Amino acid sequence: MAQLAQLKGEFERAEEMLTKTLYLDPSHVAAYLELAALCERADNLPRARTFRQAARDVLYKLPGGTVIETYETTAAEMAQWLDR
Repeated sequence: MAQLAQLKGEFERAEEMLTKTLYLDPSHVAAYLELAALCERADNLPRARTFRQAARDVLYKLPGGTVIETYETTAAEMAQWLDR
């Protein structure tokens, strides 16, 4: 739903949806990364870094082989990609 809102240019609505997602599931890596992308789009780079770091923190707490379905990759691979 948040991605549809973004496609429609409804960025505030997308942010609300992603924030609700994190309220319900604080380990939702994709929500953190989508929020980071929204912040970058709004030129709020410090906030984007905060969300990206939160995604890293979640990934490092997961067993390395855990599959992050949204991205069809493992937590270890995703963490390595974010650390680049």
